[in-house]
Amino acid sequence: MNVCVVLIEEVVAMAFLGCVAQSAARQAGVALYGLRAEVAVIALATLGTTAAVRPSGVIMPAVAGLALAAVSAVTDLQTGYVFDRVLIASALPILILGFLARDVSSLAGGALIGGGVPALLYTVTFGRGIGLGDVKLGAVLGAAAGANEALPLIVIAFIAGGAVATILLLARRCSAGQPLPLAPFLAIGTDVCFLSGGLR
Repeated sequence: MNVCVVLIEEVVAMAFLGCVAQSAARQAGVALYGLRAEVAVIALATLGTTAAVRPSGVIMPAVAGLALAAVSAVTDLQTGYVFDRVLIASALPILILGFLARDVSSLAGGALIGGGVPALLYTVTFGRGIGLGDVKLGAVLGAAAGANEALPLIVIAFIAGGAVATILLLARRCSAGQPLPLAPFLAIGTDVCFLSGGLR
């Protein structure tokens, strides 16, 4: 696929999800600042690198997954929310294209792994260590990644999150039990899987 076409697709996906996120934030009574610029830096840097390296391997589910990861990372950092509207708007093209490609088992397996691991943590911590928004985000990103890459995506996210939490604790910038947004680390896991060729 042509690099320019892929980049245009990603810009359109980010712009659309950015508008959806702004609408959801207004309804929730919270403000988003600098959403477009931050999302553009996160998503286009990864996508541009990947498209240049392997232009034939980038298709729409990966574009939708990366845009979702980038937008959710920013909204989680700024507001503490992963908005359901953004998840639904991203899940629809991922699901539709998965069904059209007759890749239902990989789609379902990825969603189960991507959502199942965070759901287990949510259950064990009684919702204190992770939010339901993170569980749903993991499921949608897992579906975009597919069954083979969903577990590495989640493992990378938790390793990155654990490393940052440890550094913050050692530097006394946060206290034990203080919530840490998971969406940015899920975005890191998505980016790594994307760059390694895992996302479809």
